[in-house]
Amino acid sequence: MTFSLRVVVVASVLVLTLVSIFFVSGYQLARRNEENTLLIEASISPTATEQLPSVVPTTVSPTPTPVNNNNFSLDYDYPPTTQKSGTVRIPILTYHHIAELPEKSSSKPYYVTPIMFERQLQYLKDKNYKVVTAQEFYELLKKGKNPSQKTVMLTFDDGSKDNYKNAYPLLKKYGFPGVFYINSSKLQITKTQLKEMSDNGMSIESHTASHKDLKKITDQSELESEIIGSKYAIEKITGRKVYSVSYPGCTYNDRVVDVAVMAGYKFGVTCSKYIDHYPSRLFALSRMHIYNDFTNFKKRLSGYWIIP
Repeated sequence: MTFSLRVVVVASVLVLTLVSIFFVSGYQLARRNEENTLLIEASISPTATEQLPSVVPTTVSPTPTPVNNNNFSLDYDYPPTTQKSGTVRIPILTYHHIAELPEKSSSKPYYVTPIMFERQLQYLKDKNYKVVTAQEFYELLKKGKNPSQKTVMLTFDDGSKDNYKNAYPLLKKYGFPGVFYINSSKLQITKTQLKEMSDNGMSIESHTASHKDLKKITDQSELESEIIGSKYAIEKITGRKVYSVSYPGCTYNDRVVDVAVMAGYKFGVTCSKYIDHYPSRLFALSRMHIYNDFTNFKKRLSGYWIIP
């Protein structure tokens, strides 16, 4: 090989070597730049697990349908009976025992089971009935016209222990008041329990002192003791005014009414077949007896007197 050829070969090898070194260095530099760029982006951008939150559509709750309190003429399962002119329609319903049915058949009409009673209360709630206290009933009746909302008064005679044990808790559960007519000298519910019931919205009213047939009492002082004495005794227990009296056995006469008026009662209740009341006959108000029968209960609210 000539000297000139050797020079050419060496020069070529040198050029190739320099080109290779330049290419490798450029590649490494580009690689480092890429890695630096990624590091910079990572410092200012969310990672795959830290993506910006997507917009979650807001769930809009539907506007609840307004409760119609002007429902007096609406939504009856049985067409209401014809109302007499000059009356106010507020059914007064009568219960005695809220307990399991007894074996003795003659006593069964006075019992409504807790399950049936709750079913009746749920029905009143579903149909948007206003359940009133004795005072509220009196104030509505004095207006002399039907209320705009379907209204009912639930009464319980005799003040038996199951009234406190079974009826009272269910009434509280549904937010309804009950009107409990008790015998002041023959208490089955204790004074402490009666005070508790009164403090929780129940009306504790008079069923006289000892549940005697008032029409048969000839002695005036005894009659006054039964009617007037009972009112004062109950008011002392509850610390609240007693508005009404329930006549034992649903019997009364003019003498009985006179004493009730003198005692300061606002109205008196008896038993009958009607859900309508004359405001001028405040001491002869009809109540419908309630049985352990759901269909009959609904018919009572529409004014039907049918014994199941």
